[in-house]
Amino acid sequence: MAHGVRYLAAAGLAFAGACGHGAAPPELTPATPVSPGSAAGAGAGTARAAAAARVPWRSCLLDGVSPCLSAAPVRLDRELIPWSDWIAEYAADHRDEHALGVTECRWVAELEQVLLCGSYDRLAMNPPLTRAAIFIELRRHIVVDKGEPIYAQQLAQVGGFDLLKDHPDPAQPDLVHFYAAVDRACPAQAALCLDEPERALRALLERAWADKPKFVLVTFAHAGWIPDDEVVSHEILHAQYFTQPAYRRAIEAYWQGLAEPQRARIRVSLAGSYNANDEELMQNEFQAYILMSGAERSGLAGFLDEHRAPLLRLLAERGLTPLAVQRRAP
Repeated sequence: MAHGVRYLAAAGLAFAGACGHGAAPPELTPATPVSPGSAAGAGAGTARAAAAARVPWRSCLLDGVSPCLSAAPVRLDRELIPWSDWIAEYAADHRDEHALGVTECRWVAELEQVLLCGSYDRLAMNPPLTRAAIFIELRRHIVVDKGEPIYAQQLAQVGGFDLLKDHPDPAQPDLVHFYAAVDRACPAQAALCLDEPERALRALLERAWADKPKFVLVTFAHAGWIPDDEVVSHEILHAQYFTQPAYRRAIEAYWQGLAEPQRARIRVSLAGSYNANDEELMQNEFQAYILMSGAERSGLAGFLDEHRAPLLRLLAERGLTPLAVQRRAP
């Protein structure tokens, strides 16, 4: 099972609004985003002090280190938008101070062992994880070098990551497998060694997941063609699938209950960017595209009228709810 699932805007998949016009999925009423103001023109120390006074958590970015892990968790139902906007404000004033871009990570309050890393843009988010995602999902167990065309393609297209530390099936690739494979390959082939962005994030992750066997990494970028709240909504549904067995069993039951022609049509729609031969990947992507915020603009928009209501009904019958995230005001 390829479980480093990305939310892509490739081959018309991520925003296929012409494919269907289902009603928007159930979601929280958007909270009013916090506007932290600007510290432009102030010195670095003054700007950081002013920013520290405005946020309800102490951002690790204020220490001048990126990527970094803050102590306070984030509540996705009410704090996602202020946090993302704050990352953008910080980047506006301090981006030039961080050679690896601006990335802050926080634990997700609603899901255990899920780490959400927010970057200002894809230039910060994608380089540390693109090769890992290729290893896990596209070319399973193969470490590619950055000169291969698939690397450039994925680097430009990925809008968010969700990656497992350690898959319960030891034959399946995951982050632990990726880093071990790189360590084996690097001495003989320098092009396969980790670069600086990859090393920095690996160090952060290995500290973060030390006592967390079910660890899942989710990422988003504030700036990009896919709205940040929709990226997080899609990716966090994958994290819910990975970390909540009852939720995963419900998705499996719904998928297996479909007629084979129904599943085949969904596979065809996803095949442009995913491995359609991976049945678990297919059902995982299916549920995330159908239930995410902004599903009416997603790659499976044409399937919403057929599947969203019955899938939500099955989940409700089992006492389950897809995790909702704070939305941006239209």
